[in-house]
Amino acid sequence: MKFACARVAIVLLAFAVFRDTASTSHAEEAPTADGNTVLLLHFDEEGDEVTDASTRNVRVRMRGGWRVEGRFGRALFFDGTGGFIEIPGSVLPPDRDFTFEAWIKVRKIPLILFADAYRGVRLVDGGKGIRFSIGDGNKVLWKDSSAEYIDDAWHKVALVIRAREHAALYIDRKLMTEFDLGELKFPIQFPEFIFVGGWPRYPGRKGDWMTGAIDEVRISHVARSLDEIFGAQDP
Repeated sequence: MKFACARVAIVLLAFAVFRDTASTSHAEEAPTADGNTVLLLHFDEEGDEVTDASTRNVRVRMRGGWRVEGRFGRALFFDGTGGFIEIPGSVLPPDRDFTFEAWIKVRKIPLILFADAYRGVRLVDGGKGIRFSIGDGNKVLWKDSSAEYIDDAWHKVALVIRAREHAALYIDRKLMTEFDLGELKFPIQFPEFIFVGGWPRYPGRKGDWMTGAIDEVRISHVARSLDEIFGAQDP
């Protein structure tokens, strides 16, 4: 009887190890820059410095937050009371495909990416999960995802846009929500700045803020495949 119980325990332990390994078997390397990358932020610098690791050398401003242990190296942590990254809106193309990627580790539904209330792309708190929306200045399309990733563990978020056609939000390779873009008018003119981690409502810098860490932000002027984003699946 003891031998049988021991065998069962070993099997259960092996299953648990396999399950945990399987759930993190993708995207086990930090993203790198290629010819389609227009912004890559590792957050491994010291102090308030944030350097674009792509060949574009985009000027990025860090407004609050501090460094913590990241998914790879260091990450940027926001405590929910303020802090964001300010990026020129020109990195998001008005009329072509693009992909936004980031690792997040959050304690509540985050505000990840914000362009404008009616123009551009937003990944914000929808109440029950990430609300993904995209607007052309007159019409806004939006859908909510679930909040199953609010567990203070690392998850990879990816937004894939095929201009004039289709948009999809993935978390850990799982499709969270998607919709067609046929109702919008392209090209979409993005605002002067986009924000990661928070949305300052000028003046006074009141706004919506992220509680948690963000790491390895990459923006590309191409609709990347799931294997490019999350790594090739095991055969």
